[in-house]
Amino acid sequence: MSDITPIRMPQWGLEMTEGTLSNWHVNVGDSLSKGTEIADIETAKIVNALEAGQDMAGVVRRLVANIGDTLPVGGLLAVMADPAVDDAEIDAFVAAETGEAPAPAAAPAAAAPAPEPAAAPAPAATPAPVPVPQAPAAPTPVPVAAPAAPQQPALSAEELARIAETNKTAKASPVALRLANRHGIDLSSLQGTGRHGRISVEDLAQQAGLTLAQTEATLPAADAQALAQTNATVKASPVALRLANRHGIDLRSIKGTGRHGRVSVEDLDALLQPNPVSQTAPASEESSSDNDAVFRAGPAARRLAAELGFDLSSLVPSGPRDVVLKDDVREAFRSALQGMAGGESPVADQYELIPLTPMRKAIANSLTQSKQTVPHFYLTVDLQMDALLALREKMNSRLVGNQKKLSVNDFVMRATALALAEVPDANVHYTEQGIKRFANAHLCLAVAIEGGLVTPVIRNADQKGVHALAREAAELAQKARDRALKADQLSGGTFTVSNLGMFGIRQFDAVINPPQGGILAVGAMRRECFEQDGGGVEFRTVMTVTMSCDHRVIDGAVGATFLKALRELVENPYSLIG
Repeated sequence: MSDITPIRMPQWGLEMTEGTLSNWHVNVGDSLSKGTEIADIETAKIVNALEAGQDMAGVVRRLVANIGDTLPVGGLLAVMADPAVDDAEIDAFVAAETGEAPAPAAAPAAAAPAPEPAAAPAPAATPAPVPVPQAPAAPTPVPVAAPAAPQQPALSAEELARIAETNKTAKASPVALRLANRHGIDLSSLQGTGRHGRISVEDLAQQAGLTLAQTEATLPAADAQALAQTNATVKASPVALRLANRHGIDLRSIKGTGRHGRVSVEDLDALLQPNPVSQTAPASEESSSDNDAVFRAGPAARRLAAELGFDLSSLVPSGPRDVVLKDDVREAFRSALQGMAGGESPVADQYELIPLTPMRKAIANSLTQSKQTVPHFYLTVDLQMDALLALREKMNSRLVGNQKKLSVNDFVMRATALALAEVPDANVHYTEQGIKRFANAHLCLAVAIEGGLVTPVIRNADQKGVHALAREAAELAQKARDRALKADQLSGGTFTVSNLGMFGIRQFDAVINPPQGGILAVGAMRRECFEQDGGGVEFRTVMTVTMSCDHRVIDGAVGATFLKALRELVENPYSLIG
């Protein structure tokens, strides 16, 4: 398989462990040259285009990942190969990468005798094949009874839930995990024989006695070869093709719902209804209905039903193949509320469950860890802003060329950078090996974007004038909103500034961004009355800033010294020009 080139999930930065495929920019058959955009990859912080690093031999032969799939770093996204490479080699390569055995090779067309229709009628669950011109007719699957086994009572819903929770830690293929959870098979008792020890469907069959009693077909060798040859002409995933060939299913009768109409394992779910040998005892009609309903529901519907206390077997499914959708649970909930309220629909308990994005998950994990492990303390000072506002107005009236108008935040960023250079003990990181103290201030600017918050870095901010800082801050903020930041623009910051003054927030305490030792929270400006030295009063413009400090690396005296330096710079703003 030396002629096959994989395209894998990249690693942008040491902290990246997985990425989500947002969009494809290539199609099967495309050739790739250096700089060609292959796909958009969403990480916890950014969406970047994956580009070809060099001219690549061959063409795109297989798009393995689907849009929306989350893969670990190094996960297989696509496969390139010379057009002369056989499809079977591609299938075997993809199957080896994903941990599934490749589909059995079909016999040559000349060696396959004409198939004869099976005498037994097809099972009710199997749709009638749709003839394709010049394609051999596939034999009809013959139901085979499951082998006899000791009768055991069906597991309770509580026991199934316990086993499903235990199976979350097992290394298994998605199909094997779904089947194990449905039928109460504890994966911790099985030995995986797949790639890297992953448990496969074959392991369930061989070690846990899983059988496909309703659709398992015993076909003559010639008929099985003919069916495999017919199915090879249908666009299907390798796993779906393998299962269809094994269980005598004509893929021409299945409507694919995958990418570009490809038949997937999910499309075969209506026909593949496995029963583990350990649970072949007849179950009550209520139990069977409940288990089937639990299986025939999307993950979001199952979660919402569990939260609201609904039995999925009581719901009317509206999805394809009678799958219960989240909207079905919502509708049942609304109907129940109307019944309790005499027909009036209350809205207090209605809500929308919004799935967590990779960015939202990263923010939750990082800030939870910060508040739980970093000993925060807070220092607050008021800054008198009148002199800075007067300087800002004067400088904005004398702009030349394409210089950007200066904001108050631009001056605050400049003052923060200079204060960090003056008090380097506040420009630090905490590490297990020791305290990292930086010679230059690499300022992070907190930028709110749709769905979260990012902190792009202005490097060597203490060496840049206020105009240069303003220009770079504006460019980074726009890239953040466009989700166009590069990985190196989001790493290496030594201190963060977060400004909510534009929202009218007077004061707030920000959460430290580890491993940084501090963050400055900037509030809104306001007018306050002050007593004059010679008597009388006057109104002045005041801004409150709060420094959050990591007490492991910044003591109270160091934080106070930093804020004193910041106040002197802001209240004597001509020192900020440069």
